[in-house]
Parts: sequence; C-alpha cells; structure tokens
Amino acid sequence: MSPGPRTVRWRNHTFHFETFQGRDLAGSHGPIWGVWWRSEFIGTMPAHADETTKEFEVRSVRWLADLLR
Repeated sequence: MSPGPRTVRWRNHTFHFETFQGRDLAGSHGPIWGVWWRSEFIGTMPAHADETTKEFEVRSVRWLADLLR
C-alpha cells in the first residue's frame, strides 16, 4: 500500500488519514497516520508498512470505533 493520504467513510462521515514522521502517545516512532475529521485533528494511528489497503480500512474503522465510543 502506498503511504499517501487515505480517506475512510465510517458512519456517514469521512475521515482523512495522512502519514507523517513523528511519535505517537504510546512512544511509537514514525511513520504514523495523523487522522482528521472535518479539518479537525483527532489523533494518531500507527502505520504498518506491510498491510494491504483492505487491512488498513478494517484497522482504521476499528481504531475509529475505539476512539469514538
């Protein structure tokens, strides 16, 4: 999967994922996904270099579900 920006639809909302180098709250060293909703930054999700597009979509929806409970 290419490291470019991604868009995921979940519960009739569009979330934007963009990779950047950095560190997340768990201390993971980049790259990580920065996640935005309606131009508002809502968090970071670790990036996995070897995952497919479908695996990314499943993982990002799970991440969103955990975050927005």
